[in-house]
Amino acid sequence: MLESDHNNFKTFFLLNLPIIPKNIEEIKIIRCWIEKISLCYFNYFFNSIFNPKLIQLIFENEEINKITFNGGIFNYSNIINESILLFYLNRLVINELFWVNLSFIDNTFKQQSINILFKFLLKIPLIIIDNSSNSALCKMMLNVI
Repeated sequence: MLESDHNNFKTFFLLNLPIIPKNIEEIKIIRCWIEKISLCYFNYFFNSIFNPKLIQLIFENEEINKITFNGGIFNYSNIINESILLFYLNRLVINELFWVNLSFIDNTFKQQSINILFKFLLKIPLIIIDNSSNSALCKMMLNVI
């Protein structure tokens, strides 16, 4: 969900694109929208889902470096794997706040993923961690920060 503030009226936009495109036309539509939203600044991203592998397939190497998602506040329920963490590290520019639920992290979460998570979180001015049942991870984060 994307939020826009136009003439002091808040407007919310929901861009519902296919996660797995079925044909070339859907790929073209996804590419067009990714290009458009990467040029914008959004006050608030809420549970936006990006498919890093699809974006890599759609854009060539030189083009993909231009793709960033800029905003003030990003709210995510889950960061479930290393490829999504790397995508966030390289593609999200957060100027105010990152609100994340870390209840997904368990003993199977790899040290490499934790290192990527730390690098990502260190780029953000303010972080809110919600529902973290893993107190050892929180202590590690506080020691790094």
